Amino acid sequence: MIGGGVVLAILAGAAVIPSWLARRPLNLVVISIDTLRADHVGAYGYGRPTTPHLDALALGAHRFEQAYAAMPTTLPSHASMFASLYPRQLGVRRNGQSLRPETVTLAKVLSDRGYATAAFVSSVALAARYGLNRGFAVYGDTDEPTRPGSATVAAARGWLRSMRAERPFFLFVHLYDPHSPYHAPPELRRKFGAPDQPEPPAFEFVPDPSIFVPEVVDACIRAYDAAIAAADAAVGDLLAEIDSLGLGRSTIVALVSDHGESLDELIASHGYAFDHGEFLYPHQLHVPLILRVPGGGAGVHDTPVSLLDLTPTLLDLLGLENLPQAMGRSLRPLLDGRSLARIRLFAERRTFDHLPVPYMTGDAVAVLSWPYWLITADAGPPELFRIDTARAEKVELQGQQDASPLPNLIAQWTQAVKPLWGPGAPERDPKALERLRALGYVQ
Repeated sequence: MIGGGVVLAILAGAAVIPSWLARRPLNLVVISIDTLRADHVGAYGYGRPTTPHLDALALGAHRFEQAYAAMPTTLPSHASMFASLYPRQLGVRRNGQSLRPETVTLAKVLSDRGYATAAFVSSVALAARYGLNRGFAVYGDTDEPTRPGSATVAAARGWLRSMRAERPFFLFVHLYDPHSPYHAPPELRRKFGAPDQPEPPAFEFVPDPSIFVPEVVDACIRAYDAAIAAADAAVGDLLAEIDSLGLGRSTIVALVSDHGESLDELIASHGYAFDHGEFLYPHQLHVPLILRVPGGGAGVHDTPVSLLDLTPTLLDLLGLENLPQAMGRSLRPLLDGRSLARIRLFAERRTFDHLPVPYMTGDAVAVLSWPYWLITADAGPPELFRIDTARAEKVELQGQQDASPLPNLIAQWTQAVKPLWGPGAPERDPKALERLRALGYVQ
């Protein structure tokens, strides 16, 4: 993150630990629901009953209304979330690259502090071979391209039941159900009025955008909602397990998504549908962020925050120092009822081997300086949006005096935020590449 053209100073140390933290170290559970845009969550105002368990969690928790990912791509977003560094700093700017050994993550810090650590993930995009497993004593991934969230949660519940009570633990659970193409159990498809077969019929840059007549678009969105509901049911099972084991009062629960999703917004303008990663529009980066802290109260916060803030916040809540090179800041002042200055948030697009569209050439960077969202790209003109409306409203940069400094701030950020190490090694194994290709991750 950067404010006023200057990279934020490292937040040193932790604040005084309140009594509810001082008794013994709390446990930590982080749940990531892949491809879940905030505006399809009930707690964030969505009308369909996609997320009853998330909504119940949010009632007794802190909900961040304006949380944004650093990149709309699975591995880079999770890596930046757990290392509190931008993907370009990590050298991981697409799926299939590997985190460098120098990377210090939340799991590594907690493992070194004596926490029992385990992760269970639902997609090969987060396979152990890409380095996110560092610091986890147990890392349950899958040889298949994906697995249902229910299976991932079943493995996580088994691990929780095997835990020994004398050590605090950190559990990370990743659910993939809302990723296109949208699969959901038949009963959920029926509940949401979605077709029996997976949807959409085509996604990303579609060969024939004319197939997306209103009836097809509606079917696809209903299928997306059904898939969200499948992930929500898995979350419900995990939270019920935590409570049944008597861990609810000693466990911080963080629920987040790595990025959002384009639905039908870009069909007419770009021939692009039901996917993510190629653009930096708000709907691909605006995500839910919910924190339930034992004894830590509840609230709704409209201060814009980055997913780079998650690890600093969790470390602060656990009474530990921030990561030495963190770009994020602790959000704990908001949880404690204090204010936190609004600062500018940045996001970047992943790199591509090749795409058949000229405006994907080169880099693209977005900045949020509330209420403006500016996107600049090497291969196209800047685009400016106001995001304090029901849907992001595109406006002319020349007509918005308050937004005029933003292109220069992006240029400053690009100069200041440099790779800390060389790029992560790309995937070369043919079988692993084929699994990534099955998910649309290899061009």
